[in-house]
Amino acid sequence: MLLRRIMQHLRKQEWTVVALDLLIVVVGVFIGIQASNWNDAREAAVEERQLISRLSTEFETGLALARETENETYQYAVGLDALLTKLDSGEPISQADACELIAGAVVFRFGVTPPPSYSQMLSTGGISLLRDANLREALREYDREVRIATSAADKIYASMIPHLTVVQTYIRYERAPQPGSIDFRPRVRSVDIEGLRNDRRAIAGLERIYVTQTNQQALAHRTTESMEAVVAALDQAEQ
Repeated sequence: MLLRRIMQHLRKQEWTVVALDLLIVVVGVFIGIQASNWNDAREAAVEERQLISRLSTEFETGLALARETENETYQYAVGLDALLTKLDSGEPISQADACELIAGAVVFRFGVTPPPSYSQMLSTGGISLLRDANLREALREYDREVRIATSAADKIYASMIPHLTVVQTYIRYERAPQPGSIDFRPRVRSVDIEGLRNDRRAIAGLERIYVTQTNQQALAHRTTESMEAVVAALDQAEQ
């Protein structure tokens, strides 16, 4: 209809009216584009809020697990240090103490799995929804730490296995399964303390395992710090 009117005015050479008609068209198109952009921006803002909410919930849960992993690896290292000190000094060691302290040699904690919403965000490019520069940088730093920790953990675990094989000669494990639960951590039943004390190769193996546990604890600490930074950035973004 409008195009027909414009053609009629052109034939009559009514230039002022033609200019007004064209202006109406341009303004209409502009308003339509702006309305579409506003609607897209509003939908993006809603998606951003929902994503931040999911990330906040999942990262807080993950942070609690990361702190638990860091604390456990620290305790394993402390226990191994105490066991090695007692073995070197010739100090008597009870079976109960030996079973508890040697746990650091037979348990390896891998890092915390990244939150589901975070993994989905990376796969779909959803990070572009996040307008907060500090949050995006915190997530990128976390991603770097996860990649480093995953690669290093595999190498640390591989280096630990040969030494553990030697040490396990002097360890006996519980074989009774626990009904109603799954626990992949081995339960030590007894330790041949004197055999272990007199085998320098086994002692050297324990010392190497101690190094792997301290390295693992350092990796866990770095992951925890990066997750703390993400949680703080998420809290700021939600305000």
